[in-house]
Amino acid sequence: MRVSTPQYKGRKNRDKLEKSTKMLTNTVRRKEIVGTLLALVAIAALGAFFYYFSLGELREVKGATPPGIAGTVATTSVLVLDPNVAVPIFGVMGGGGVWNPYATSSTCASRIISSDGIAFRLQLRDGATATPSGGHLHAASTTVAYDSAIYGCGKWTAYPMVTDDRMATMTVTEVQ
Repeated sequence: MRVSTPQYKGRKNRDKLEKSTKMLTNTVRRKEIVGTLLALVAIAALGAFFYYFSLGELREVKGATPPGIAGTVATTSVLVLDPNVAVPIFGVMGGGGVWNPYATSSTCASRIISSDGIAFRLQLRDGATATPSGGHLHAASTTVAYDSAIYGCGKWTAYPMVTDDRMATMTVTEVQ
C-alpha cells in the first residue's frame, strides 16, 4: 500500500496553507514575547527583593547601627554641670541661633550617657526642659546607650539631682 502526502493543488489550498503557517508563526512569536516578559518581571522582582533585604537596610539609619556594621563615634564630651540647673546636653543649631557644641547632627544612631555618683533627670524631646520631677531618670554611676529609634536625636536636657552644692559630671557620646 502506498502512502502519499496530500498535494495542495490550486490557489485556494495554497492560501489555506499560508494562512495556517502564519497563524502558527504568530502563535510562536506570542509565546516568545510572553516568555521574555515573564523572565524580565522575575528578574525585576528578584532585584527588588535583594535591594529591600540588603542595600535598603543600610541606606537609612533607624536606631542603632545594623548588625555587623560598626558605628562611628562622632563626639564625646565630659560635662561638669551646676547643681539643680537644667542644661542642654544634645542639640543642634536651631531657631533663634541656639547652638549646642555637644551634638553633631540630628541623625545619630545612638547616644551614650555615663554619669558619676549623681543621678540625672533627662528630657529626651524637643521643646521640653528637665525638671526635678519630670523627665527620664538616669541612675547614678551608670552608662546607658539611648537608641535613636526609640528616643530620637533632638535636643536633650539634663537636670542633676543633687541636694548640696556638688558639681555633677557626665560623659556624653554620640554615635553615627
